[in-house]
Amino acid sequence: DSWVIYKDKQQEEFKGNVSYDNGVYTFRADYALSERAQNRFTAKGNVYVKQAEPGAPVYEAYADYARYNYKTQKGILTAAKKNTIRLIYQEGAEPPVTAHAQKAEFNLADGVFVLEGDVRVERPAPEGLQTLTAQKAEFIQPKNHLTLSGGAELSDSQRTLVADTIIYD
Repeated sequence: DSWVIYKDKQQEEFKGNVSYDNGVYTFRADYALSERAQNRFTAKGNVYVKQAEPGAPVYEAYADYARYNYKTQKGILTAAKKNTIRLIYQEGAEPPVTAHAQKAEFNLADGVFVLEGDVRVERPAPEGLQTLTAQKAEFIQPKNHLTLSGGAELSDSQRTLVADTIIYD
């Protein structure tokens, strides 16, 4: 609804019904601030981000707040009280993996994702839908390595595993 450019600060501020779609990247929010001097982009309110590069996995995120540094490729997503962020990962025609948490920090350059606060991940598996819960989950994508900690639980239709820490490789 509103777009203000601050040349001296190298900033652009967007308010109300903010959206961007180039076919690969889709973005929506109530508010966004682009800070070019800091290589940083901040969004607030009903944040939605989707990355759908041809031939690559599709990433989607829903949050109340997001900040991303496009030089370092590091970012954070957070939820307002009583809300959760939602992350969706889908590779090709495979069923999606969905995660919920209060906060997610990520480093796209290294493929590291850390989710905190009432983490819940649902993923398809040969045994049926797996549900993973914990207070913290750290996923290192290049190694396909997941560590759940703090009241960790992994369950499917056949079994339930409960421990303080679960390492899933």
